[in-house]
Amino acid sequence: MPKITRTQMNSAKDSLEYIKTLEPKQKQLQEEHAELEKSLRTIKLELDKVNLEIKNAPQNIKKHQKTIKIFEAQETYSRNHIKMIMYAQRCVDFLKTKIDDGLYHSSLRGVSKRGREINECAKYLKTFNSSNFPTLETIFEQNHSIESIIGVAHSQVIALFENIALNFTYKCIKKQDGGYPCEPDKYYAIDNIPEEFYTNIHETTSDWYKCVNECDQYDCYSDDIHARFKINDHCDFIQSIDTIRDYGLQYDNEIGLTIDTNLSNIYWYVETEQCDMLNE
Repeated sequence: MPKITRTQMNSAKDSLEYIKTLEPKQKQLQEEHAELEKSLRTIKLELDKVNLEIKNAPQNIKKHQKTIKIFEAQETYSRNHIKMIMYAQRCVDFLKTKIDDGLYHSSLRGVSKRGREINECAKYLKTFNSSNFPTLETIFEQNHSIESIIGVAHSQVIALFENIALNFTYKCIKKQDGGYPCEPDKYYAIDNIPEEFYTNIHETTSDWYKCVNECDQYDCYSDDIHARFKINDHCDFIQSIDTIRDYGLQYDNEIGLTIDTNLSNIYWYVETEQCDMLNE
């Protein structure tokens, strides 16, 4: 038998100790492998889910954008509705100051459902005076809408313009060759500004209107001096009294008419360079 050295013996012992660790190591690796496979399955499921969500993303984007848009519209409507109710309260207070002098309402507006509702509201309010004028809540309880209350209030402002001789005349813009194209450059303007408009908070001179009404005194050489006006400087020009009637009844209307509108705070524009120079 060959002689075994101590080194060989120690090596044999180390090998036996190592062999004893193989099965626990095997078990540990098997467990780690199982965990990895489980993790891979989880990752695969998550990957499949993400892939499906990416596939459906365009449709879901539209859905969520629509939800946000609807919510924002609801919020805007809510804010606007609150503003409208607050404005309606101002209209009630405004009408209370006018009731003793009589409320104006026009039968011309009775042809439409809305016009009839405004007239009915006006007739109801005419049964009161300033000492017993109904509250906004009471008017609601009588089935009159916010729009009708605002319409009655705006009718009082519209009457200011209806009771004045506002004569709108047809105008065409001159071409450089002297011709007069009418479409699409036609518009209507006023050749003589009525006295009721002479006082105006936006004009810097007290006789601003004379440039149109008394042009001869200023040696104006244009054959057509005229003016146009806006009720709100951010809105379109008024083309006729019907423009005021048709649009002015509504809340937040296109011409900018409110219960604060009066004859002295509209915006006048003179349609000649000559008059512009004279007013400088």
